[in-house]
Amino acid sequence: MRRPHLNNVLKKHFFLFFVFVTGGAMMMIEMASFRLMTPYFGASLFIWGAIIGFFMVALSLGYYFGGRIADAYPYRKVLMGIVMAAGALLGFTPLLSELLIVYFVRGGFYDRMFLFGSATSTAIIFFQALFMLPVMLLGMVSPFVTRLSIRELEKTGNTAGSIYAFSTVGSVLGTFASSFVTIPLFGVKETMLIAAVSLLAVAFLGLIKQLPRSILMRLGFMLIVGIAFMISSASMSFGRSENMLYQKDSFYGRVEVLKDDALGVVLDINRSGRWSVYHPNKMLTGFYFDYFLPFYYMLDKKSDIDVLILGSAGGVISRQYAHYFGDNGVRIDGVELDPEVTKAAYRFFGLGQQKNVTAINDDGRIYLEKNPKRYDLIFTDVFASDLYIPYQMATKEFYESTYVRLSDGGIFSQMIIAGSPNERIFKCVSQTMKSVYPYVYFFPDGKRIQYLLAGSRAPLNDTFAALRNVAAPEELMALNSFVADEGREILSDERPCIFTDNWAPTELFAELDEISRGYR
Repeated sequence: MRRPHLNNVLKKHFFLFFVFVTGGAMMMIEMASFRLMTPYFGASLFIWGAIIGFFMVALSLGYYFGGRIADAYPYRKVLMGIVMAAGALLGFTPLLSELLIVYFVRGGFYDRMFLFGSATSTAIIFFQALFMLPVMLLGMVSPFVTRLSIRELEKTGNTAGSIYAFSTVGSVLGTFASSFVTIPLFGVKETMLIAAVSLLAVAFLGLIKQLPRSILMRLGFMLIVGIAFMISSASMSFGRSENMLYQKDSFYGRVEVLKDDALGVVLDINRSGRWSVYHPNKMLTGFYFDYFLPFYYMLDKKSDIDVLILGSAGGVISRQYAHYFGDNGVRIDGVELDPEVTKAAYRFFGLGQQKNVTAINDDGRIYLEKNPKRYDLIFTDVFASDLYIPYQMATKEFYESTYVRLSDGGIFSQMIIAGSPNERIFKCVSQTMKSVYPYVYFFPDGKRIQYLLAGSRAPLNDTFAALRNVAAPEELMALNSFVADEGREILSDERPCIFTDNWAPTELFAELDEISRGYR
């Protein structure tokens, strides 16, 4: 007696379960698409806006055509076929993404297809190639299910409301599952496969009793073979570096460690460039990291010094300070947002062997707010994946939080990427710092593609000049002399550009500056 009752319940509520699963898969796809594209196109506001915008375009097209198809062919088999097609397309997205990456990113097309000099147009084309069709197919589900579910006109509102409610609940759970479970624990491609298999499975369930048993068995066999091929193809990679030592998708991005014949070991986050370098036989890197070292000699005291590094990554700066000044009682706190980056630093960059260094996993601003400790040196080396300064680390409120954590004779320094001091991003960041620190200075690194800004309570003009004569290891003498020659004070503009937590278009200004200098 129970079997007919159970069948009736399943039949009655199948479509609610169906939209629950498809809604969850939809958001898993959206979250995975962000992480799939970030390593190649960045995670700027423009890229996020482009992805979300075209995701909505694909959905709107699906809603429109789904309604028309549902009226013309109001059959469950048609709906299940649409969802199976979406699942099949998504199942091969990991493989297709590798092929497109070879063409878009490693081929010449990436450099030729920029809209107004940015990566946004390339990201849009990439998104359309990978996700436009399957997302549009999934957009057809809600109007199609509504059409098939309505039996009584007076219950139309209740039926449609239930469908959209269950779909939304599924979307919420899909968002949480992908963000907190599948992407960090399994990976981006695996998340896409989970979504694809879920769509194929629920569509197959929807075809039971809709097709002859023999056809169902053949279809089931084809699905098993197809899923097996999807799983095997997801692990395929084309053009990936043979020097890859480590790769991990974390809560914050893709962490990669590569072997480099000249540099040793390189840490890369979201494939945006070099974030840390480590050579077991070399302490100086030849990059901007080295130019934080002269600040030690600019302090009045040379022992019992506390150093804070925001954005410690692989621990390059802390390693140098521990090596050169660790015996002088220098204590270093390195704050890094991503625990997976810190794990990589311990494993590949010798973080555990650095003297008097404490690794802290926290957000830089949150750490400054909740930690009352004062420091003699505070260094900020924080960038988003496309080499923008995160806006919250370049505002007046941020500099105020560093100012109160700095000792009376202390120095705050921040690295900034700029082609020259005349660029928008340089002017705004330096003037914002100047609105908090009475004295602000700058100097380029040796390659003159990055600048270090320095803020203090007291003037440092004489301190810069004195760097030429301080006693230092021979390899640091050239660094000290360079900083002494290049250091310049920044004066207040008549109409300064001040970034605040409410207004800080760091991404926009950095993009415009790159266009001006013809980098993109």
